[in-house]
Amino acid sequence: MPEPSITTLRRLRTALDLIPDTLDIAEPALTPPAAGPSDGQRMMINEDLTNATRHLHGILVSWVRLVSEERPAVITCTDQDHQLAAWLWNHSAWIADHPAGIECADEIEHAVHDIRRICDRGDPRVFVGTHAGMRIYAKPDQDLVTLPDGTVHRVDTLRKHMLASLPSEALPLAQCAAVAKVMFGFDVTAESLRKLVARDQGKPDGLSPCGPGVFQMQDVLDRLAKRRTRRAS
Repeated sequence: MPEPSITTLRRLRTALDLIPDTLDIAEPALTPPAAGPSDGQRMMINEDLTNATRHLHGILVSWVRLVSEERPAVITCTDQDHQLAAWLWNHSAWIADHPAGIECADEIEHAVHDIRRICDRGDPRVFVGTHAGMRIYAKPDQDLVTLPDGTVHRVDTLRKHMLASLPSEALPLAQCAAVAKVMFGFDVTAESLRKLVARDQGKPDGLSPCGPGVFQMQDVLDRLAKRRTRRAS
């Protein structure tokens, strides 16, 4: 018996809604690390994650083309994944009633799950900070790293400086979540942090932005520490 289209619609929209957060979580691990002074080349980015995000992109593009040809509909988005997902969401009711609608929901669900599963394994690289607008990473056993300006620094020195300066930074929420998890050991994702901000709305001691789309890192750390203490009590 075919799956009711309302269930397909719900599954499809849920999967599409997860794509922006999923890509935010994956973004740091898709940034090429800086070269060490001896190897002269950038080390590989996370290959499994690169393949998984490319697979998701291919799925989104193929379904956008199918809808545009069979409905038909004018493609009004770019080929950026979040825009492709938004375009498909706007046509999701039509897709859910399509004979291949269940297949569409399955493919996107599985692709999003694969990306999040790879991200949950953690990044084996060592994040040493942002310099000249670039995220700088090193291999776990790498002692020295070359920055974009050509200067060579010790990895441990850069990390100490980064940890000291991070609390004063104002960052987008997804970056706050990544920093809090990787650098300070909090069990948090961009999605869970957004939910925390939503619950805090209107509360005098709640977490709120310090500028358009950015949050004070120290405020995020304080709020997460308070949540962890409450859970432990």
